Amino acid sequence: MKLPTWLRVALLATSVMNLVGAVAFLPGVRFGRDMLGLPADPHPFYLLALAEFIFLFGLWYGWCGWQGHAPRLFLALAAAGKLFFFATLVGLWLTGSLPAAAPLNTLGDLVFGSLFLIWLLQTRHA
Repeated sequence: MKLPTWLRVALLATSVMNLVGAVAFLPGVRFGRDMLGLPADPHPFYLLALAEFIFLFGLWYGWCGWQGHAPRLFLALAAAGKLFFFATLVGLWLTGSLPAAAPLNTLGDLVFGSLFLIWLLQTRHA
């Protein structure tokens, strides 16, 4: 199914967000973790695994946006991943484990996850 222009733009924008986010979680690059109030120096394995995951999704968002086609399953996983990430940070903020800046700085995930979910719901019978 061909994607509407607004969804293609959203995919390209979230691709950029993910690619920048991946760099922010590389070992030795602390600004992303500082911005979210995350531990400053976790083991490099965890940082690299997270950066790789964010980077790969960023590449696929960009590819799908560029091509104008995306598997529904991918968009469902993308919506779930972005919404769960935001919800996780909200939950950790509510328990006092993270500063309020953490979920505020991930509002992009809430917006893009919601847009993906809206498209999935609008096209569920197509």
